[in-house]
Amino acid sequence: MNKRIALLFGLLAVSYVLISWIGSGSNVAVGPKVDLSVLPLALDGWVGEEVEIRDDTVRVLKADGFINRMYHDSSGREISMHVANWLNAETISAAPHHPEICYPAAGWEIRERRTTQLTTAAGDIPIELISFQKGQQRVVSGHWFQVADIHFVSSDGFQRQRHRFWGKKAWPSTTKFLLQTVAPSVDAAEERLKGFATLIANELAKEHG
Repeated sequence: MNKRIALLFGLLAVSYVLISWIGSGSNVAVGPKVDLSVLPLALDGWVGEEVEIRDDTVRVLKADGFINRMYHDSSGREISMHVANWLNAETISAAPHHPEICYPAAGWEIRERRTTQLTTAAGDIPIELISFQKGQQRVVSGHWFQVADIHFVSSDGFQRQRHRFWGKKAWPSTTKFLLQTVAPSVDAAEERLKGFATLIANELAKEHG
């Protein structure tokens, strides 16, 4: 068998697998691994309150479940938290409503960004910190996504693991974690956001441990 024929058979085999995976009939959307109800309003000195989302934002979000809160501590610092779940019945939406798209669409300019790691009870979790500016306002966001037991900060991070779901009838949901705080730079916000994000991850690990 020459190399061209071998390559052709290889491409056909890959195409068959992909077609079988994409066209394998109705898939079952597995409920979220992340139970949003377990995230408490009191988190190690931080006290939260529910914040209502406008109806037009809910329509654009198209999430199957979400929570939106503002937390503050005794020193007056604030962190907003948005967590949302999407069921995946037709395709796995890896990184819906990524901050690098949503913030600029709302008039914010990206100033700097950095990906770092959280050390949690569930293991290491990547988190991307992005500094945004609009006029004189500066904020820093921190986000990560979760599909099954995979954590990532962009769709590229998921694509390397997508093969794990090929041919499966049950597809896990996607969960997005987004934090935001007022700060002039990533350096100024990093400890605050990473500390709070670790509290969230540890609460979820406790529930699913």
